Amino acid sequence: MMRISISKFMMSVKTIFTNARRPEILTPMQQFGVDEPFLDECDQKSREASDIIAKQKLEYQELDIAYNNAYSKRDECEKNINILSKILRLHLRDNDEMANRIGLYKPKKSKVDDRIDQMHSFFLAVIKEPNLVNELSVYKITLAVVEGYIADIEEYKNLRSIVKSEKGQAENATQQRDKVLEELEFYVDKIRTIAKISLADSPQLLEELGVNVK
Repeated sequence: MMRISISKFMMSVKTIFTNARRPEILTPMQQFGVDEPFLDECDQKSREASDIIAKQKLEYQELDIAYNNAYSKRDECEKNINILSKILRLHLRDNDEMANRIGLYKPKKSKVDDRIDQMHSFFLAVIKEPNLVNELSVYKITLAVVEGYIADIEEYKNLRSIVKSEKGQAENATQQRDKVLEELEFYVDKIRTIAKISLADSPQLLEELGVNVK
């Protein structure tokens, strides 16, 4: 398990791979398989890790944007339903039958997707009552206004789908990052292990590979 930040780890990897190519370090290790081709493989894995780390960061940036867009639209939709609900409570204060038919007093759903469906159903129920919509014109609430609320809900639903997609991509990128970092740690461990064997009498060189010498 990595005990330092990824950026510090990648910097140490670069230092170790670079120092391992120094002739006084590399030559003794070659007999145990740490040679130029192996170090070329190390460099390739390091570049791959850098690319995947950058991709993972980008995926989470895109996820943050998706969340922000969805939250903004959510707030707009909640504002819309709050306005319409208050007006309808006023307008239907003596008409419980109509209020119940459109679901005016139903408790707010806690789960996000359920809440989206609840708001969508509520607005649809309102426009299915043409007489009610006509009556709401006195409050400057028209059919076009309620249809606009529905359009906002549908956009919010689409933005939620984008969030789910971006979240899946970000999680997949994180798995790829963790896998390549684990592979990179193996290369580092191999160099250090072989160094401890072949450079046992050169503590100053071991330190160049990040090996603590007691």
